[in-house]
Amino acid sequence: MIIYEFDIMSKKVLLVADLSTLSQQKNNGYTHRILNISKVYRDNGYVVYNLWFYRIQNTFGLKKSYLYCCKVGNNIFLPILPLFRSGFFGYIGRWMAKMWLLLVDNLIHFDIIQFENVYIYSCLPKRISNKIKISDFHGDVVSEMKVNGLNKRKSDQLNGDEKSAFVNSDGIVTVSASLKNVLTKRHGLGSLNHIIAPCGVSMSRFENVKKDRRESRSHLGIENKIVFVYLGGLYKWQLIEETVSIFANIYKFEKRSYLLIITNSNVKDCKKKLQDFGVDKKNYGFLSLSGEEVPMYLPVGDFGFLLRENNPVNVVSSPTKTGEYLASGMPIITTKYAGDASEIISKSGCGYIINDLSGVNYEEIIRYVEKINLKREYWFERCIESARNYQSWEHSSKALMTMIKKITDSDQIN
Repeated sequence: MIIYEFDIMSKKVLLVADLSTLSQQKNNGYTHRILNISKVYRDNGYVVYNLWFYRIQNTFGLKKSYLYCCKVGNNIFLPILPLFRSGFFGYIGRWMAKMWLLLVDNLIHFDIIQFENVYIYSCLPKRISNKIKISDFHGDVVSEMKVNGLNKRKSDQLNGDEKSAFVNSDGIVTVSASLKNVLTKRHGLGSLNHIIAPCGVSMSRFENVKKDRRESRSHLGIENKIVFVYLGGLYKWQLIEETVSIFANIYKFEKRSYLLIITNSNVKDCKKKLQDFGVDKKNYGFLSLSGEEVPMYLPVGDFGFLLRENNPVNVVSSPTKTGEYLASGMPIITTKYAGDASEIISKSGCGYIINDLSGVNYEEIIRYVEKINLKREYWFERCIESARNYQSWEHSSKALMTMIKKITDSDQIN
């Protein structure tokens, strides 16, 4: 990580997150991203405080979230009523958040405040509005809530919160270039200080990728296979049926093909689908791994599946597996709607983009597979380099520190 020369040794950062609207799932992408950003600040010399608002009713169920959230930085947990409400209870929730922010500032005297929800920005008390304000946009929340049937009153409120954060923050962070374009179209230019920080990968976790690939392929007995990997949950929105179908059709062309599904979900239905497609049981396998084990086994793959359908949530998203596949040396087989994955592939060549899932050109995919296998070592290194340049926290760290230095220098001039 890069530590810049301007004086930050006494600088304090407050990351403000809201757990009150989320399920009590300990390892969700929201929390994981915040912990990575917290680590970026710490690695660059800042003192970091993670402020987690949680729903008062969940006080007794807080332990699991607490244990996971406390992996990085100094952590503060404070109870509130859910912020994302209209009417009296929404007003009380926001008032509580303001009071807590004032109290925390009196105790800590932070220099930078970073908001991890668009509607938390509206809770910023005027008395501390002179801090450096960064807003981190994780997705297109307005479109997502409309799809989920949000009423007009709440939708207008959320749109106003989003606009306030986008236009008035000193710096903007978005998970994808696609999200930046959506927000700019909706709210205007916003802050001139804007960076893309995807839900990326720490390259240090994959520093032994060649050794891990060789040893894990040998351990699994797939040294002579062309290995296609799927990493993640087996939920419908992740297009598992389509993934299995595409692999089964590739298998018809190339009998050396092997599908490895790395998941902690129940695999019963997935296994049945593979059997129904006539895939030999010697040509697929399942692994259940912890997050720490993933970098050891993921590099066994030659290609990674990342399919998404066309909807507002997917188009602006930042799937963590994009960076994990690339850091493992794997080109990605994806659609046009998996965040910035297709743009990265267009720039680097590290993948194949399926334009229409209803009319997949399997002969073209096979030609792509053969092309990669002819120069496996070259594409292996190119994928890793693409992960480093487009999907790594190391790259995002440099961009974030550069943006903050620019804001700091501007404040000193003014």
